[in-house]
Amino acid sequence: MLAGAVFVGVARLVLPLLAPAPDIVLVVWDTARADHTTVHGYARNTTPHLARIAAESIVYENAIAPAPWTVPSMASLFTGLFVQHHGVSLDPDSVVLDLPREATTLATALAAAGYDTAAYTEQGIYDEPGFRRGFREFVPTPRAELVARAVEFLARPRSGPAFVLVHWLDPHAPYLPEPAHRDWVARWPRPANLSGAGTREDFTAAERGAGFVFKDDVNEGGVVLTPAQWSQLVDQYDGELQQTDAALGALWGEVERRGRAATTALVVLADHGEGFGEHPRQQVWHDHPYDTILRVPLVLRFPSGLPRGRVRSLVGSLDVYATLLHLGGAAVPAGIDSIPLPDRDGAGRALVGASHYVGAVSYYRDDQLKLIEYRQPGLGPQLFDLRADPRERQDLAGTRPELVAEARARMRRALARGAARPFAAPAPSESLERLRALGYVN
Repeated sequence: MLAGAVFVGVARLVLPLLAPAPDIVLVVWDTARADHTTVHGYARNTTPHLARIAAESIVYENAIAPAPWTVPSMASLFTGLFVQHHGVSLDPDSVVLDLPREATTLATALAAAGYDTAAYTEQGIYDEPGFRRGFREFVPTPRAELVARAVEFLARPRSGPAFVLVHWLDPHAPYLPEPAHRDWVARWPRPANLSGAGTREDFTAAERGAGFVFKDDVNEGGVVLTPAQWSQLVDQYDGELQQTDAALGALWGEVERRGRAATTALVVLADHGEGFGEHPRQQVWHDHPYDTILRVPLVLRFPSGLPRGRVRSLVGSLDVYATLLHLGGAAVPAGIDSIPLPDRDGAGRALVGASHYVGAVSYYRDDQLKLIEYRQPGLGPQLFDLRADPRERQDLAGTRPELVAEARARMRRALARGAARPFAAPAPSESLERLRALGYVN
């Protein structure tokens, strides 16, 4: 039985109670890895507001992102399609950044069901026409204004429900938390902080003088961070995570103060995580699809806070697409890869994803096997038995060819269940320049 079938049974009981359809608030934290949140047992209390919300929500303990960076991951969230099926950021030879015209976006489907739709985003690198499709408002918004914008939108008088997307850029590099959120930073500033500059030419002398290190210099071994520098990166990252959590607390606190929590659904998730030296091929940043980068927080709060609990089954963050369409009473397009999220443990998902990174990388993951494959010469496949090696430290690709073949067969079966879509045109030069400035295109 598909894991999402559990949701359908619950929906039959819950959705009749949600008339009229609930408001929906979709919160995206950028670069937030699950194991650095309070909700997932992190030693530091980085996310107390999310933890409070999680107490009356469903927490997905094993939620996996479709890709290791924002654009393809959000494209999957917006379309309900695996990266291999929507084509965004799939091919390094023609970096496609926009959604296929044929795809029904999350906002389009909810708008057709009567929702007023808006997006307020601090993250500007997926500002292509397809991503705006279905949003009545799509407004690039500074961090300081995100909460006020979203609250004002939700408070407007309207005859139907509202859907709002709020996307914070933090805790994306560079990690520069405000003074109120430097609890774990011993000195300020202190080497090293991570520069997200797109090229070494963009990496300025002033940044070097301030103790920044360029990500590619670390990944390529040109700069070897000391244990103290690694600790500093993590300290500052955790501070930005706490800072973003405080903003979530302010947003949801306003919903509660206005008496709207009982009629509002809230989803909090991340587009991807971050690496901090756990793997030789990925020292820092988020190029490779290891679980430190793919495993993200995912919290679903129903109106009135029911049902609630923790789900250990493997799910995909792209499953939020089908879940919200069911919740909002919207038509679910045929042929999508997204399935509704379960409310309790069941059969885990088989997930695939990809990115143009490192010459083109793809992955397959289920409850047992993780296969990572590269098109770039010199980078062979990697295979991990996640039951025996959940931290992905022992690559079995060289010693277990039969398991590699099995994982490849599972990947083919997962992809065969959907049909590839016609891809949008390659990105215009100005879009590539925005990506280059943030370190996503060389």
